[in-house]
Amino acid sequence: MQKKAIRIISFANYHAHTAPLFFKLKILNYHKIVQQAKLHFMHAYHYNYAPSVFRNLWPLNADRELTQNLRSNNEYQIPRPFLEFFKRISMYTLPQTWKMAGFFKHYRNEKTFKTALKDYLLDENCPDVPFLTDDLNNGIPPPPPPHPLPPKSTPNIFFLPSN
Repeated sequence: MQKKAIRIISFANYHAHTAPLFFKLKILNYHKIVQQAKLHFMHAYHYNYAPSVFRNLWPLNADRELTQNLRSNNEYQIPRPFLEFFKRISMYTLPQTWKMAGFFKHYRNEKTFKTALKDYLLDENCPDVPFLTDDLNNGIPPPPPPHPLPPKSTPNIFFLPSN
């Protein structure tokens, strides 16, 4: 639907690629709008200007009572999902998205953060990394492909026949 609308707005051909049209008109596509909203919320949560009902929803790793210091002390504790379904709910995807956000986390000013984030998302060379296109995999990197089994005719190199 969004692609159809962008073609109509720009008077483009029915089969025209939409990525250049989004870039030209400075409009975010659906997946990037979702990521932008998630990162806006997590920025508000992280810098304590989100509604008070959300306070202390995700503890920092530094707030946990651990005996050792972690490299990820400033990251949020991501709940461990027991079912694949739980990887799609906000309790899991929001801190996961924030963790993968990179340098955007360090902009304390809300307006500066939003401007920098939108500029990054509008960049034509913005990579399609999992945190930007998580509608399909919800921010979780896809599992590595299974290793192909060797053909049955391949000799086993560990048990060579002795002479």
